Amino acid sequence: MIYIISGGVIGFSILLYCWSIHNSLVKHKNIVNEAWSDIVVALNRRHQLISVVFAATNTLSRYEQFVQTSQTAVRENAIEKLSENEKALESSLVAVVESMPNVVVTENFQQLFTQLVDVENDIQANRLLYNRSVALYHRFIESFPANIFINLFGYGKIDFFALNSDMSQKLRGVRSHVVQPTKLQ
Repeated sequence: MIYIISGGVIGFSILLYCWSIHNSLVKHKNIVNEAWSDIVVALNRRHQLISVVFAATNTLSRYEQFVQTSQTAVRENAIEKLSENEKALESSLVAVVESMPNVVVTENFQQLFTQLVDVENDIQANRLLYNRSVALYHRFIESFPANIFINLFGYGKIDFFALNSDMSQKLRGVRSHVVQPTKLQ
């Protein structure tokens, strides 16, 4: 009778230990997935911000061209109406008086570039966090006794984030879907 009770206690202890290892695997896997999600969010933010910067650049370029064209037309019209003495005086003062107007749009443009730099820093920090999470996950699944149970529970290694040509093509399309890290076989 004592052997049956001892066997039951040992079996229950093993079951609890397996459950504990499985929960630890799930925890580590979720940390990795969360870190990957942070990378995707930052990449989406970068994609959206680049679109805004591109549109702002085009708008700013058109505006500056309009301002320069308008300013030139006004100056030429004014010069035609001046007398000879006024023309000589005007030519010496044009360089001093006429300058590009202070465009408020350029300040907004600088803010967009600052945001873009911040997003790039976020991507780098998230990539670092992801790779550290993957390293911790690998350490856990490679350590004893978790390495005995990983195949039983269907866990395997996860790739580190490295930007190779295949990955960069995938990430260019990151917009509305999440690219999941692949399992190594």
